[in-house]
Amino acid sequence: MELRPSFEIPLSWSADETMRRLRAVIVASPYKGCVNSLGRVADFRISAVERRFWSPHLTVQAEVEPEGGCKLYARFSPRPEIWTGIMMFYLSMLFLMLCGFAYGYAQWIMSQTPWALICLPLGVVFIGLIHMAAVIGQRLSSDQMLELQSMLEDALAQAETLSSDADPL
Repeated sequence: MELRPSFEIPLSWSADETMRRLRAVIVASPYKGCVNSLGRVADFRISAVERRFWSPHLTVQAEVEPEGGCKLYARFSPRPEIWTGIMMFYLSMLFLMLCGFAYGYAQWIMSQTPWALICLPLGVVFIGLIHMAAVIGQRLSSDQMLELQSMLEDALAQAETLSSDADPL
């Protein structure tokens, strides 16, 4: 029930070598338009034709491991514009709850009916609803999450066959 499920893949290559190999595979693959990469980060997304409102996005980051090699940290999340909207909604609700608490406390101190305190349970209900919508969206997009994960695993399998001096173009 994570909002942004994640997983790790340990690799024997260095972080830079891993990303160089992934870029070489991506350039030569049919999903070239579905992957962007810069530095040690790659973003996998569903093709525009198959994309839905709740379609996921997979961000992969290569990190150096102290004992050698690297580890790929992969995290599913909503598309960036959707994630920004969700975070803005959460912050708006928290702000509403804070203002409602402050105003309700002032009403209570002045011996008035603290009707503004209703913002606290309302905010919690709205945050719960948006969280439920996120969980439902995850379930609706589970097939696309598997597709993105298999896209990454396929790219890594192809990257293993590349020689260490292959040029990523």
